[in-house]
Amino acid sequence: MIPSPETARAILTRLLEMGVYALVIFGAVLAFRRVFHNKTRPALRFGFWLLLLLRLTLPVTVTSGIHLIVLPAAEPTATTLTARTEASAQPARPAAVTDPTTRPTGAPEAETAPIGETQAARTFAVRLRVSQWLVLLWALGAAAFLVRRVWMRGLLAARVRTSARVPDPETLGEFRRLCHRMHVRRPVRLLEMEDITSPALTIGLRPKVLLPSFLAEEGRAEARRFALLHELTHLKRGDDLILLWYGVLRCLWWFHPVVYLMEKPFRMDMESACDARAVRGMSRQEKLAYAALLLELSGEGSL
Repeated sequence: MIPSPETARAILTRLLEMGVYALVIFGAVLAFRRVFHNKTRPALRFGFWLLLLLRLTLPVTVTSGIHLIVLPAAEPTATTLTARTEASAQPARPAAVTDPTTRPTGAPEAETAPIGETQAARTFAVRLRVSQWLVLLWALGAAAFLVRRVWMRGLLAARVRTSARVPDPETLGEFRRLCHRMHVRRPVRLLEMEDITSPALTIGLRPKVLLPSFLAEEGRAEARRFALLHELTHLKRGDDLILLWYGVLRCLWWFHPVVYLMEKPFRMDMESACDARAVRGMSRQEKLAYAALLLELSGEGSL
């Protein structure tokens, strides 16, 4: 359903305002990271990215009487055009029976509008149609990106169903003990896969921790524990839900460069915040072993 011209203009105005504010926040976050990168906690740096996501989500803007984006207001000819359309939609009144010669049969009852006024009304109507088509283009693009994202997640889910298996009882017991120690309340499954090279936490309402098969081998107990600890820390922080949120915003803001430019630093700060929380309470030797595992798995993608 195509919105009315007034509604389309309001939607475009809101999108433009939110987009400009998001661009300003993005620049501020990058400047903050560059200046205070080694002087602030990773969780604080990641928190600023959440502010950007909120800006892209909430259509509410604190008003101060000054607007960054103001689309042209409706011209007075719109009222004339609407009134003329309504008048033409009414049925013509029949001619008086007592005097059939007062007006020729079939003659138009309404007066013809001046040429200049008719041209102005047509120009205004065309401009309104452009705003409606822009909103329609935005909605179709968001739907297309959303369908593509759902399809990709479906392919990954099918891959997990066909190639994942339940790990051995010892690994499962270690995983459950970690969940209990970390007070993980959300239900989560542990699966083992041979065709992945890095542990991963799936994104969705039913998360799964995927463990590479080489980490389930004998002699990798410490590395396996660190890998499970890292992914459960992501789960405890709700990073999988944040990535789901970010994915939806990428579909809605498919035309905005910010959602693409922010992805790499956004994920880097997320991983840094997760690592900083995971190593709390570790000894120096354990931290070195944890860092060694990260170096071993560096450069590998995750689901």
